[in-house]
Amino acid sequence: MAEPLIRLAALAAAVIPAFAILWYFLAAARVRIDAPMIWAGFGFGACTALPAAAFEGFYAVFVGFGTDPFGVGARQAVIGAAVPEEICKLLALLCLCGRHLRYTSANHVYVLAIATACGFACLENTFYVVNDGDWHTNAAMRSLTAVPGHAFMGAAMGFGIVQAVHRGGGPLWWILALAMPIAFHGLYNFPLLAMAQIELDPTAGSDVVVWNLVFLFIVVVVVEGVAAHLFLHRVLAVGRSTESSHHTRSRSAGWLQRLCEFPVFWGLFGLVCWAGAGVVLWGVPSWDGIGLAHAPAAAASFRKGLAAFAALHGIAFLGLAAVVARRRLVAAD
Repeated sequence: MAEPLIRLAALAAAVIPAFAILWYFLAAARVRIDAPMIWAGFGFGACTALPAAAFEGFYAVFVGFGTDPFGVGARQAVIGAAVPEEICKLLALLCLCGRHLRYTSANHVYVLAIATACGFACLENTFYVVNDGDWHTNAAMRSLTAVPGHAFMGAAMGFGIVQAVHRGGGPLWWILALAMPIAFHGLYNFPLLAMAQIELDPTAGSDVVVWNLVFLFIVVVVVEGVAAHLFLHRVLAVGRSTESSHHTRSRSAGWLQRLCEFPVFWGLFGLVCWAGAGVVLWGVPSWDGIGLAHAPAAAASFRKGLAAFAALHGIAFLGLAAVVARRRLVAAD
């Protein structure tokens, strides 16, 4: 394949997952694809990747993350990534619609936070995937974990804001709107960054340590995914009214909106995820994941965990297909 086509394929692999995850949450929260501020939030979120990366770079140069593998992993996860990135996302969201939050429906606020997070994930993914020689492996792993991970962090932030604004939760929920995604982000990043440090210095951790980090990572991403859907259920219980319809609807947005109202569309997404799970589990036996070259047993567990997570994605899409089908039946009655 010619180099331009390879780069184009890498770019598509970096961008499409972020749009797909956002599209999923839009449909699940009953918010239109062309709802006000959604795509502006996506763009604002992408812009926040730059100052967050700059902060991490300055911190690494002027302060440093230390030498102990687990200390380095923890500081990189929390100080280098979670804190600056989630603060930037929250500030972007408040700059975009801070004055309108009280007048924006709960499900719309929830999805706005996810849109901001997906925009961040989209630009971050582009940096990681397009400049990586092994872009297809990196794209596959980030599509299964990093992109939905950012969406789950956005869900935690959106839920906190909804509780603060629409449920009268007060300052405590504003604090939690930032603290919860920081905790989600730090717990997600720490096992991966610690494994990367152990890969640089294999004597720093045994196979058992690496396996425990793998187990922690898989548990964290699954728990965060479940939490995001529980948050969605609570948000929909607050109020089911969707966004105002007083804005122009483009033909393309209308076509996409109609497309996502067909259950078979989401069913196909589910089948693709299950196919991806099969490829990860059986199709690439030589791939040992990140930071696992010196721990073959942990590498196999990591691969199985990614396959299980991909299968859970498939179940989520099939669940949405069932929800959309039920909505169509109710509307027909």
